[in-house]
Amino acid sequence: MVVLQARELHADIPDLPPLPLLDNRSRGPRRRRRNRTNPRSVLDSPTGFLRCRTPGCTRFIPSSELLKDVAYCSAGHELDVRQEHWRDLETPGGYSLCGLSNKEQGDIAERVIQELRFLGEFGEVVEWYGGNHPYDGMTNLGWAVEVKSVNAELARNHAFTRSTARATERKHAEMERCNATGLVGALVPLYYSTSEAWIYLRGMQQMTYFEKPKTRPFEVFNFEHFNPFAKVEEQRELDFKGDDIPF
Repeated sequence: MVVLQARELHADIPDLPPLPLLDNRSRGPRRRRRNRTNPRSVLDSPTGFLRCRTPGCTRFIPSSELLKDVAYCSAGHELDVRQEHWRDLETPGGYSLCGLSNKEQGDIAERVIQELRFLGEFGEVVEWYGGNHPYDGMTNLGWAVEVKSVNAELARNHAFTRSTARATERKHAEMERCNATGLVGALVPLYYSTSEAWIYLRGMQQMTYFEKPKTRPFEVFNFEHFNPFAKVEEQRELDFKGDDIPF
């Protein structure tokens, strides 16, 4: 009633400034919008098509092909549809977009950091734990190391994501017990088609979400000697030279 009378009074006096909106209803906390940092993600395929999951391939597979046991893209890459359906039903910890298990892809990123060792201002990796340890390693300057991998060619977002609340609590408790300087997050986008790992580092006191910066990476590491897809392409070339002679 008071607001209504104030509005009627305001309408009768034209020289008054605009009446502010008296609506204090909370809209709740604003959610941070996560940008799509990779427009070629397999998750953003056109309607009726699936993007080929072979690293480096940009072709599409018609949805009608997915009714078969094995589908092929126009470049001849094979997709085991039965296997894909099984993987889609996996619980967290299942398979990545390129067909490797999440553990296999994570192991590749961790090996990149292990072989690189030097992490700039955060020091040099001197201990590596692996397994069920709260974080992955420790530098000589007391920074705990946490590695996150992402398929740079197929994933929608290139970001360092937080672990579950329980895992994050374990990390913070272990860092406090060891009197760690802080946590260095290592985001490692993997380019399987070129065997390049782009490494981005961020120091933090609490484990937080951050997207791949638009700046140059800290380091570009060549992991061809343990890239499983590099061996597949090399074998295909050998098979072509040996068996597919056109005359």
